[in-house]
Amino acid sequence: MSTLLEEAIIFHKKGELIKAENLYRLILKDSKNNFEVTHLIGIIKIQLKQFEEAIGWLNKAILINSNNHSVFNNLGVCYKELKKYPEALNNFKKALKVEPNYAEAHNNLGIVNRLLENYNEAIKNYYKAIDLKSNYAEAYNNLGVVYLNQKEFDKAKNEFNQAIKFKPDYTEAYNNLGNTLKELKQYNQAIEYFNTATKLNKNYYQAYLNLSLVFIEEKKFDKANVILKKLIKIKPDFAEAYNNLGVSYLNLEKFKEAENVLNQAITLRPNYSEAYNNLGVSYLNQEKFKEAENVLNQAITLRPNYSEAYNNLGVSYLNQEKFKEAENVLNQALTLRPNSSEVYNNLGLNYLGFKKIKLAKDYFDRALKLDPNNERFYYCLATYYQYIEDNEKAEINLKKALYLAKDKIRYGKNLAAHYFNLKDYLRAEDIYNFILENEPNEAEALFCRAVLYHVIARYDLSLKDFKKAFKIKPEIKKKQNEIFRYLDATGQICEWEHYEEMSNKIIDDLKNNLIIKDPNIFVLMLFCDNGELIKKATQIKIKELLNEQEIFNFNLFKNKKIHIGYYSPDFRDHPVGHIMSQLMDCHNREIFKFTGFSLHPNLDTKSEITSKFINSFDTFLDCSKKSYIDIVKESRKLKVDLAIDLAGFTNNNKLKIFANRAAPIQVNFLGYPSTLGVNHDYIVADLELIPKEKTNSYFEKIIYMPNTYLPIYTKFNLNSKIKNDFNYKKFNFVFANFNYHGRITPIMFNSWINILKSVKNSALILNQGTYKYSEENLIKEAIKRNLDPERIFFSKRIEYNDHNIKFKNCDLYLDTFPYNAHTTAATCLLSGVPLLTIEGDHFQSRVSSSLLKNLKMDELITSNIDEYQNKAIYIANSQQEFKRIKGKLHESIASSKIFNTKNYTEDLEKAFIKIYERHHQKLNPENVYIY
Repeated sequence: MSTLLEEAIIFHKKGELIKAENLYRLILKDSKNNFEVTHLIGIIKIQLKQFEEAIGWLNKAILINSNNHSVFNNLGVCYKELKKYPEALNNFKKALKVEPNYAEAHNNLGIVNRLLENYNEAIKNYYKAIDLKSNYAEAYNNLGVVYLNQKEFDKAKNEFNQAIKFKPDYTEAYNNLGNTLKELKQYNQAIEYFNTATKLNKNYYQAYLNLSLVFIEEKKFDKANVILKKLIKIKPDFAEAYNNLGVSYLNLEKFKEAENVLNQAITLRPNYSEAYNNLGVSYLNQEKFKEAENVLNQAITLRPNYSEAYNNLGVSYLNQEKFKEAENVLNQALTLRPNSSEVYNNLGLNYLGFKKIKLAKDYFDRALKLDPNNERFYYCLATYYQYIEDNEKAEINLKKALYLAKDKIRYGKNLAAHYFNLKDYLRAEDIYNFILENEPNEAEALFCRAVLYHVIARYDLSLKDFKKAFKIKPEIKKKQNEIFRYLDATGQICEWEHYEEMSNKIIDDLKNNLIIKDPNIFVLMLFCDNGELIKKATQIKIKELLNEQEIFNFNLFKNKKIHIGYYSPDFRDHPVGHIMSQLMDCHNREIFKFTGFSLHPNLDTKSEITSKFINSFDTFLDCSKKSYIDIVKESRKLKVDLAIDLAGFTNNNKLKIFANRAAPIQVNFLGYPSTLGVNHDYIVADLELIPKEKTNSYFEKIIYMPNTYLPIYTKFNLNSKIKNDFNYKKFNFVFANFNYHGRITPIMFNSWINILKSVKNSALILNQGTYKYSEENLIKEAIKRNLDPERIFFSKRIEYNDHNIKFKNCDLYLDTFPYNAHTTAATCLLSGVPLLTIEGDHFQSRVSSSLLKNLKMDELITSNIDEYQNKAIYIANSQQEFKRIKGKLHESIASSKIFNTKNYTEDLEKAFIKIYERHHQKLNPENVYIY
């Protein structure tokens, strides 16, 4: 029997409670009055939080032996957990009657007395426990909690420090010490202790909550958000965390996000009055007045003296011009909180709506008397003066509002930002216009409106505001995160003032390790070819993604077929879509299984190419409305082996999918010509694209394809009857570039002009501009450089399958730099047109040279702009050289392997198999060579 008991105790100590209980019960069959075993079963029930059952077992133990202090103490614990405090006190006292020096029972008595708010008794109990056990950390901590509740902060600090002294890893004591310092507004020290608590216990949700409250009090809302999101992952049913996240979103004017999390808080705690009030504020800012009224009334029902909820309800009625209802509830708010300047101001607005002009002025004055430095109150008083048509006084008060605001456009900016976030750009524009009518030289307002115009693709207006803001306040140029918008706008419409100065500044900032917020890597690659700088900017870009990264472990699993997931917004009429469509036709279905994760928000599933995708994938999922985490969960559920990212930083990407690991192996392929960060294991390239000495510029390991990395679309319409839209026959030599105009830099365009000037009777064909003004501005640039604009043509856009027709009458394609032609370069060469390029340092500037080297056309690769220019002039002016190059290209195309999609697909599949096998051999990613 003793052996059985020893075995049971071993299970108990290991935490295998059910096994231990079963053995204890087996012992009791032969020894019904075994006190030790009966007591141990009671303890197991406590550990399982089955307190009612525990009470039964502990009472049985007492019947066997009523002279054991531990069993009474454990019985007291059960009653405490069940909130039956008198019974708990009684049993702790019984324990002490048996053993007066039982420190744990004294501590437990203190806990119950604290819960009953018998603080003096609790203090006596804790001191007694400490007298008996001088290193009793828990008692010191509990004593500190009593002092904290009584706002005796210095005493609380001392006790918590004592607890930590005797128990250095005591998470609760660190958290309580943090709370004490928070109350003393010693925020930096409080943060330090909360962080210590979370390091000691990563799931200690109370410390995360308290840390977020410090950040909210300090108005560091982005930091609060990070902590609260982490907290919600740890404890998804914690209503207070959702409410606090809602408050943080409200302060950041992210009203939709606030609405979502506040609703979650209410779902978890239906009687949460504060969450109802905050949700009402969110609805108000979204002008959802009916919804606001419903939740604010609910808040008032739950808490009848809730002044803030009455005030917010008044604001809702006021916005709907329900002036009588607003007056009633605002007066109720004022009764509950007589000195509220906010309520006085809202009553002033209400009486203005009532047309009770004198009364309105009286209430505005009362609000300003209570809070004379509130810019919003001056703005509201200005509306009163506007109403009575005293424009001079209205202007005075608007200027006071601007003067008092830390952000000079704050009173309008907040509302404009709200409309901006809701994509109601016209209303946002109206507000910025209103600000600038009053302060025409308010550079920040100009800058904000410039950003708005950029988003709605009014690049002409955007540049106008940017330039004016720069002139007024040159230091605005230091705002690198928005300067990318300026550089993008200049590129989109080819208006290049400040282009060189500001692009150089971005490069210098990166070289000097200055902080750049949210860099636009695509825009950067249009003027920067330095792989190390691009990698550095990418690291900055992905930092936010990594902050939200969850660490997922994958169990090794083997599907019957290797499961490939392709993730893209471009399963549509798009170059990537057409290439992938042809690739899918060639994939091996015996070895691989394929799922398409479509990310485009407005995918036309009835289009011919999208319909083809839907049929060619084993599974096709429209993920446009799914959150990134839902897509991750779906990928894991489907057991995707390789997640292939076809988007990178392009439009409509969902990079957080890869930050949170959609699959054990993640590959950067085709859609984005650069590194994507540590979330991707591999990038598909070739030895020309990423030479071995350049691999340090990439986070990923390299899959080296045997020829070129680029799968080439070949299924063009060879019988197209589309005619060229210009008569090129009158020119001796026709140059072309069909890249979109954003890739044309001032340096490249200047070179093209020099080439045209040096080749008599030559012309340049460009694509039609995607956006208004780019064609106009390019013509202006040509005239500025003394070139006849009649020598530059803009070819209309045509269907992708007819795209090869564009090259029919072109003699030499002039590539862009540093961002080469990619799929267009492949189409150009396939059409038999020579392409002249500059080979650069990074991926985006080496695609054309990769294609040319595979075709053994190295003579068309240059290393700098001067060589490029001279080579173009030489080829165009030498009929013999041009004829030689054309003939060589024709022969190379006939013998080349790069236009064989089936062979390319087989090589890509070899790569997929290799990296899949490495993973299953538990090997880290490494460069892979396909021969």
